[in-house]
Amino acid sequence: MGRLRTNAAFTAVSIAAVFLSIAVLTGYLSTAPSASTLRLGFLPNVTHAQALYGIATGAYQRGLEPEFAIQPMTFNVGGDAIQALLANQVDVVFLGPSPTLNRLALAGPDVLRVIAGTASGGALFVVQPYLNLTSDADFAGKKFATPQTGNTQDIALKHYLLTRGHKTLDEGGDVDVINPANSNILTLFQLNQVDGAWVPEPWATRLIMEANAKVLVDERTLWPDGRFVTTHLVTTKRYLDGHQDLVTRFLNAYVNVTLHLQQADDSDRR
Repeated sequence: MGRLRTNAAFTAVSIAAVFLSIAVLTGYLSTAPSASTLRLGFLPNVTHAQALYGIATGAYQRGLEPEFAIQPMTFNVGGDAIQALLANQVDVVFLGPSPTLNRLALAGPDVLRVIAGTASGGALFVVQPYLNLTSDADFAGKKFATPQTGNTQDIALKHYLLTRGHKTLDEGGDVDVINPANSNILTLFQLNQVDGAWVPEPWATRLIMEANAKVLVDERTLWPDGRFVTTHLVTTKRYLDGHQDLVTRFLNAYVNVTLHLQQADDSDRR
């Protein structure tokens, strides 16, 4: 029985990979990129600070001129960004590790390339101020939110629940995990329709400031030396192989932006 289940699972993953490969090829042929413009995808989160700052200040455009140009593209969740990358609708994306690993598992090792690290930290598990979650049993029957099924914070929350002895409702457990957009999580929190949320910045701080949330877990406390990948830069092997000069120029500008933000004082970051 165990072998049958393993073979069935392998077959399902193989079929999914075939359909994904077809979708990637179809998307590429229908939306061929410009040789002189880099389409940069990102989320409007603090953990994508280099994207926000580099685009707002023109640092990336200056780093690419005069031969190349930058075209910014905003996404609400990482899952949408990785789908756009595979469909050749964007060239390089700031992305969390979970969407990247999920697609690597389906598409195989020759499709995606991680070309730089971007951010560590910046994710909190916050809960309603009146909640007392001191024991494992206190989590039973609660409803929590993350921005998207399978995204980095969603995986972190579900793993944390497992360490506290709980599974989600869809896995036969007793904890409900929903996946509204970050802005909707804030509204639901204010209306007391969720008990907590595992979210990236700035949404964690907004929940604290605008909905009186309290921090239950700072994700840094769960990792050695408090360091874990929140965001990295991802492209496709096809794009990297065909645009090495453009990607190199962009990465040089990206490193300069990162160094500036690391050295900047609080007034510069604002």
